[in-house]
This record gives sequence, structure tokens and C-alpha cells, in this order.
Amino acid sequence: MDDGSDGISLFDAVGNPTREAAASGGSDSLVGGDLLGTGEDQLFGATTTESAGQWIRYFDRHGTKLWEVPSDSAYAALDPTMAVGLILGRRMLVHGDAGGDFRFYDASGKRIGQWQNPERDARSFCLLPRPDNGEDLVVYSSSGVTAYRAIWLESTHR
Repeated sequence: MDDGSDGISLFDAVGNPTREAAASGGSDSLVGGDLLGTGEDQLFGATTTESAGQWIRYFDRHGTKLWEVPSDSAYAALDPTMAVGLILGRRMLVHGDAGGDFRFYDASGKRIGQWQNPERDARSFCLLPRPDNGEDLVVYSSSGVTAYRAIWLESTHR
């Protein structure tokens, strides 16, 4: 979180503070998820304003920054801005913006795909697990709520 400090406060399940992790670079939006498939969540932060430079940052569970990449977004950020999930059998970080652009990153920070919502806008999104161990991208836009199967990413992820 970018509140003037350079740290991320971590809390237990009932809201008790457990530790402060150093997180140089700051982030306006945070999400946790297991991008590595180790059973241990990592932290992903995003700066959400043009003046902050619009970066995506990846931290280990101790708050150490592992990598950062520019988000290349010309639009305002969504809430949430990111999600982590299993798409086409591969763990990915998904970053979305209000223009309906969704970018997909692997664990090394390499962009492995991009997709534009046909409505060309988005208000929020999430990944919804399916019984076949995949996930659908669910987008809330001006047209309502729509779930998209990940097959649209196949051509860009190879």
C-alpha cells in the first residue's frame, strides 16, 4: 500500500497484525495468490495512477520485491486490478484496466498474452473456478456480468 511508508502490513485471519514487510516501490492495490504453485501465497501490488508510473510488482511472502513490470495501461485501474489463477493449465497473474484490456503474466513477469473485452470497458473482474480445474474470466462491464472461457487466450499464450 502506498500510504507514504514503504511497507506492507500483514495480518492474521482475525485481523491481528503479524508483521510489517518491507516493500520498496509501494503499491496502491494488493492481491495475494499462489502464482508459483507451492501452496504459499505471494503478494502482487499495482500502482493505479498515471503519476505513480503504473507498475505491477511481485513480492514474496516476506515482502521482498522479486520483479516489477510496467502495466502499459492507458486507463484507470479497476478494483481489484489483479487476480491469480490457473488458466489453460498454467498459473498466471491477470491485470485488468477500465478500458477492458487484460494482460496475462507468468511467474517471471513475462507478459504471455493480452485480451480486450468486446465491450471495451470493465468495472471489475475476477477469476471463477470451473469443475475441470480451469478458470473463467468474469467481467463486470457496462453490458452487465459476462464469463469468458480462457480459449481466447490460446492463440497468444503459445
